[in-house]
Amino acid sequence: MLLGALSRAQQLGKVILDNFALDPQLLQQLQLNMPVIREQMKQQTTPPVLLVTPQIRPILARYARLFAPGLHVLSYNEIPERKDVAIIGTLG
Repeated sequence: MLLGALSRAQQLGKVILDNFALDPQLLQQLQLNMPVIREQMKQQTTPPVLLVTPQIRPILARYARLFAPGLHVLSYNEIPERKDVAIIGTLG
């Protein structure tokens, strides 16, 4: 959904990657779910990290700072190749 919103914004012109229009319902879902995901990871003694595509990292990092401080947002290309990653859930 975020990639679609980014694509539509890019079609309309220049886009600031950490600030483009989102559907209010999607924004509300992020506001509700990001803190829940962060707390679930903390309870599992897992570092609270959200791994996303590079294109949407700036906007999700911005919303994580607002809605779920302590939830770190990284893109796939920021993870070293030799690092093992276990996916324990999804946001969305």
